[in-house]
Amino acid sequence: FSFELALREPDLTAIALHPGMLSTRIWNQNSNLLSLMMRLVKPFMERPTVGAERIRRLSTAPEFANATGRFYNRDQEAQAAAAAYDQELAAQLWTLSEDLTGLSPARRTAKV
Repeated sequence: FSFELALREPDLTAIALHPGMLSTRIWNQNSNLLSLMMRLVKPFMERPTVGAERIRRLSTAPEFANATGRFYNRDQEAQAAAAAYDQELAAQLWTLSEDLTGLSPARRTAKV
């Protein structure tokens, strides 16, 4: 979605970020076995504030003002998953997002 946003809105800076493995409660939502494994690993994960700082830095630091259309894994620019570069899939996701949020061109026109 971020890559498609970068193409459609060139005046914005759209950056995708994987903040890292953070010790949050999201890991408690898995199956019992996976949840148990994640609880054992959580003490070795980074604190959520570390991920928040990464988001803050990418969204406010001047050196990222022209980083639109890029992907960062923690603090390093990286390659995203191959599907992230599939332009047809990105267009489908964009259209679906417009439909689900009520922002599709057809709905916008009908509401005016």
